[in-house]
Amino acid sequence: MLVFSFVSCKKALETLPEDKLDKSMMYNTLADADAAVLGIYGQVAGLGERYILLNELRADLVDVTRNADPWLQQINNHEVTVDNPYTDPTAFYKVIFNCNDALKNFKIMGDQGKLSQQEFAQRYSDIAVLRTWLYLQLGIHYGAVPYITEAVETVKDIAALNNVPKKPFDQLIDQLISDTKDLPYLEYFAYPVGTSLVFTVDGSKTDKIFINKPHVLGELYLWKGDYYQAAYWYKKILSAMDEGAPRIEYDVNENRISGGWEFPVRYARPQEGSSLFNSLTDDANSWRSMFGLANTVMAWSFEWNWSIPYSNSFAPGNPFVDLVSKTGSYKIKPSQKIMDYWNAQTNIAGIPWDGRGKLSYEMSGNDPVITKLTDNASAPLTLLNKGGQWNIFRAAQAHLRFAEAANRDGHGRVAFALLNSGIMNTFTMGPSPRAEAKYLLTFLNWSQKFRTRVLEQTELITPPLPLLL
Repeated sequence: MLVFSFVSCKKALETLPEDKLDKSMMYNTLADADAAVLGIYGQVAGLGERYILLNELRADLVDVTRNADPWLQQINNHEVTVDNPYTDPTAFYKVIFNCNDALKNFKIMGDQGKLSQQEFAQRYSDIAVLRTWLYLQLGIHYGAVPYITEAVETVKDIAALNNVPKKPFDQLIDQLISDTKDLPYLEYFAYPVGTSLVFTVDGSKTDKIFINKPHVLGELYLWKGDYYQAAYWYKKILSAMDEGAPRIEYDVNENRISGGWEFPVRYARPQEGSSLFNSLTDDANSWRSMFGLANTVMAWSFEWNWSIPYSNSFAPGNPFVDLVSKTGSYKIKPSQKIMDYWNAQTNIAGIPWDGRGKLSYEMSGNDPVITKLTDNASAPLTLLNKGGQWNIFRAAQAHLRFAEAANRDGHGRVAFALLNSGIMNTFTMGPSPRAEAKYLLTFLNWSQKFRTRVLEQTELITPPLPLLL
């Protein structure tokens, strides 16, 4: 009886659970690998509120409202205590541990031939760079953090985590660069059109759900102080969509970008502030519209490099409606400092304020309400509507970072050109035929040597241009 009892218990222990996915049933096919990738990004979506609060509430542009709880007031005042739930790094590490598990198993799948070389390279690099970005966030906010890259599979592994030393921020940046710069796939799109992870579901396209790898590398090198490499990776972003989206091909006649979308601050009547296009339906090419367009619209794709959609049907849902709107809890608002700064500007048309202020927030009674985070939320704006997007990396951000890298590397004139009147107007002496301007732009696009002196190429350009870099 004891023998039969032992055998029966052994069989019972070996029986797979009916309501759980056993490890042996995972990481066997390409579909399994794709499910792991999408599951991890689903967890990243849950970090949206924390990301906004830790980055924006600690800075100058956002402030707490009267509805903010003491934990948010701590963050706003830079007086955080150890029991503050918003600053608990556990949420980040949960995603990191899942990244570690996926990366380990992607290697096994690649070695076993369950993933092709390209399938492995794309998925492994995508999740590795996502982990890098998560660690960068932790480093920015906490300074020194434990750097864990091994998968946690047993209780013994969990206990060993207590012995992992913390890496200071400068060492963390070095480690992240070392672990990221030589990954097998570092292109603009994590998964090109035609791969199994690019499709449309629940009204959203997936091509830019996945992290923009050149942008992350640019961030790392900028933190490192290697401005040449930072410029190289940001330039890779700026050139990625030139074909069909000539965002830097400036039309001198129309004073706008030819064939693309630049989302300018626009007025129906010049020098009349009341004619500002200030709704999502006024004009699909106006500045505010970039925050409200669905990611299935072509114009949206030219401005955003990384964005995670939220769904009415699935958790976690859009957290920003409750965070910033009067429909929700209204916990944060634009700071008085930035509102005063916007109102103190005079734009080129003589209008005595910066239109981007009025396009970023609106007044509800006496309360300023941030609109940029909820313009793409599902209508009508209610707590039951959980759709929307968390737009993370923007084209303008890449331009600004490239300009910063150029300026810090001693090329202030390039930075000035990008931030003000453009490459052609800054580097051309006297009248210049458009063909010659196009040559200059082509030269900038193709050149990987940012320190090349255009003066040495004067025999190719007439009239001669001044020193470019």
